[in-house]
Amino acid sequence: APTAAFLPSLGRALCSSQHLPAAFHHLTCQNHEQARASPAVRAIGTVRRGGFRTEMTARHTPRRSALRNLSLQAVQLAAMLLANAPPAGAAPDPLDDGIKVYGYRVTERFPHDEASFTQGLEFDPDGHVIEGTGLYGESKLRRVDISTGKVKQSRELLPELFGEGVTVLGDTLIQLTWKENLGLLYDKTSFERTGSFKYPYEGWGATAVNGKLLTTDGTNIIREWSPATWKEERAFTLTDAKGRAVDEIMWNVRGRLVKIKVRLNELEEVGGEIWANLWPTETLVRFDAKNGKILGWIDLRGLMKEAEAAGTSGQIDVLNGIAHRPASEGRGEMLLVTGKWWARAFALQILDPETCAEGGECAPETGRPRAAGWATTGEVLALSDAELRNYPLADFGN
Repeated sequence: APTAAFLPSLGRALCSSQHLPAAFHHLTCQNHEQARASPAVRAIGTVRRGGFRTEMTARHTPRRSALRNLSLQAVQLAAMLLANAPPAGAAPDPLDDGIKVYGYRVTERFPHDEASFTQGLEFDPDGHVIEGTGLYGESKLRRVDISTGKVKQSRELLPELFGEGVTVLGDTLIQLTWKENLGLLYDKTSFERTGSFKYPYEGWGATAVNGKLLTTDGTNIIREWSPATWKEERAFTLTDAKGRAVDEIMWNVRGRLVKIKVRLNELEEVGGEIWANLWPTETLVRFDAKNGKILGWIDLRGLMKEAEAAGTSGQIDVLNGIAHRPASEGRGEMLLVTGKWWARAFALQILDPETCAEGGECAPETGRPRAAGWATTGEVLALSDAELRNYPLADFGN
């Protein structure tokens, strides 16, 4: 407990604070003033303890009583701070933990087949895009000329397979399936099937890093596989700056906080980092490929609205699909994104939040990217998976 010599200083500090609840602040100042001004005479009376009037059962000076109340209030303040501290595994708030939220600028727009339920994107060495699509009876593997949207090569999956994420590892093209517990292997040039492996999870996203296959299963878990055996070697989770697992986030949906589970979807290796679609939002998460530590959020709100306006089918689904082409001789670097049933694919430049804050040319829908709709306080609507699947997708983009 605080000593009597320390309490007057504590009372002065608490009384001068601008960040305490009003009732708590008033009581603290009252006790501080009483302790400072009261003479050291004994009396019997009534004092306040923690906001309640209590009859004294022993003789105390008003000063001593006020000091005891300040001591009690110090304990109460510590309890309040502990009660309001975010629990382990809580969603990170970028305003508090230093994780940046990036904006974007569209540098090029390309036509995209709006009948394509995109599940994975990958650039090939010729500059074309390998695209994996989903849905039972409609899943395909195709090579597309990004500038025209023309399909150069295509292979259909069996109707009982639901295609998911794709990536290239060496000469092998890998495609996951959703609920069939199967990873499909192809020759990356001919698309001929060369084998398969058991994948005992839901298949969502896939990418290759340092000679290993990385996959997601619709949770916050990332799994690493050996191409020599096609066996899982390790698994790690998405974590915040303090190493705590991040398995749910708070999302500001039109002024109301909605709590959703982290669903890592399509993956892409970008400059040694992993970038992932965060289902069902218009947000990418950047994280360390070694340990899952979050390195940043990328707010892509506005793209879905533009893709919908460009379409004619009347249907559209989530942002999904990231392809990165490093700069090479004759070709510049390109980051390409699209979505399920989108009529557009977009080449993007990712903008640092300071650039946007200083009036840089950011997407209009992004606004203040450092906030980007993330929050961790207030009344929260917790959505189950079933409710989330029926929630209006546009609410997570506007």
